[in-house]
Amino acid sequence: MEIRDAVAGDANEACAVLRRSIVELCAADHENDLEILARWLDNKTPDNVAAWIARPDAST
Repeated sequence: MEIRDAVAGDANEACAVLRRSIVELCAADHENDLEILARWLDNKTPDNVAAWIARPDAST
C-alpha cells in the first residue's frame, strides 16, 4: 500500500467518499433527517475539498 498526500486532482473522488461516509456511516447521528443531512453536506463540494487539499497544513 502506498500513502501519499492528496492532490487537487483527487478532489472529486475524495469529496464523493466524504459525502458517502457521512450519509452511510453517520446515520445514527443525523438520523436520516434530510434537513440535517443537507446542512452537514452543504460545504462538502469538490471545490471546497480541493481548497482543503491545497492548504499548506493539510497533511500535518
